[in-house]
Amino acid sequence: NDNSEIVLTSTAIQSQDERERRIAEIIACGRDRGNYFLRAMARGGFRIALRNLRAELIAEGEQRFETEFHAEEGVEDLVMLLSRMAQDQTVRDQHIRTSPEVEEIRTPLKAYQENLAALVRQSDRKYLSRRNNILNHLLARFGEHFDDAILERLDWRPFGEKDDFYHELVRWKIEFLRGYVEESGSSDVN
Repeated sequence: NDNSEIVLTSTAIQSQDERERRIAEIIACGRDRGNYFLRAMARGGFRIALRNLRAELIAEGEQRFETEFHAEEGVEDLVMLLSRMAQDQTVRDQHIRTSPEVEEIRTPLKAYQENLAALVRQSDRKYLSRRNNILNHLLARFGEHFDDAILERLDWRPFGEKDDFYHELVRWKIEFLRGYVEESGSSDVN
């Protein structure tokens, strides 16, 4: 409102598009006094709630009014404010605060997929480490050694982006061992 108080809040908004639709719906429905209802609070007082044309709750008042009369006056103030917002974009921009910014809400499927990907990344690091250790053992059996620390320092990628380096390091060792085995296999035939 004009006193920088949060008057109506809306929750369960899952995307930027939905937020814009909700704002438009609040402005459209909020100009009609008949879309408001008052909720008596358990500790006394009243709160304002706004419903859309399908009778779904779209916003709730944050302010607690002492009496039903004061809550009715609050509704009248809201109707006037939302009418002004519908007519003037600058008034709308001045009064609508979207904090925090809407982030895509994780649906159960999306959360499952993200957690599964994180688990794969975590176990992939362990897998790479184990595979690297086995390859180091095989290299030692042939009297060879790759200095992983020096190779890592020579790699141009920043610290947080070394996953590709470790994949390449394993691939280099495999190729080296494959060439080593092929060389020793071809010398046995001759």
